[in-house]
Amino acid sequence: MGRIRSADTGPEKTVRRLLRGAGFRYRLQVRSLPGRPDIVLPGRRALIFVHGCFWHGHSCPAFRPPSSRRKFWSEKIRRNRERDALAESRLRDTGWRVALVWECALRGPGHLKGSRLEERLVGWLLGSEKRLEIKGKPRSPQRPPAKDSVTAAPNRPPRPKPAPRRLIGARPPVPRAGGRTRAPSPPPSRTAKVPPPPTGGRWLATGRWRPGCPARPAGCRRRTPR
Repeated sequence: MGRIRSADTGPEKTVRRLLRGAGFRYRLQVRSLPGRPDIVLPGRRALIFVHGCFWHGHSCPAFRPPSSRRKFWSEKIRRNRERDALAESRLRDTGWRVALVWECALRGPGHLKGSRLEERLVGWLLGSEKRLEIKGKPRSPQRPPAKDSVTAAPNRPPRPKPAPRRLIGARPPVPRAGGRTRAPSPPPSRTAKVPPPPTGGRWLATGRWRPGCPARPAGCRRRTPR
């Protein structure tokens, strides 16, 4: 917990960048005001708090209660919320305008675009409203996945099955008695066996052609070396 910053966080820097780009000048972390506001605009008599959803107990999808030491964390978050409410009431009693910007509006799945966030902040600063609260978009309920394509799209006709491919040159199946069909015969071979030339080799007993060994004429005996 010692590494967690109470000032100069990422969401605070995002809000400062938007205000600086819009031409506003501000002060940071004024200790003399109740609650120590993150951004103070004295000329507009306006204050901006940038709250983290976990530390200030915001009821949004970004807030997830810890699984360990639940009693300690629930008590700590409750005290933070009470302190925030007391500081806001004191500031409004003294004539300050208060704006709350939650972390879920700056990051996460329901965050707002920079142009939309800048438009709301600038419109509030230039207007006369006493209070502003900016939070992220609520999550839309997810529909359960359909079990099959028929229930998902009842008006859509089923896709026909593709016809089986037929080999070129294959014979069609022959029907038999009883509705059965005989398997088609394989297609005839297109490449016939070309006999080798009469010279330059001979046929072996295994049926293979052996090149480079001419056949001996009939009645000719092989000479054996002496």
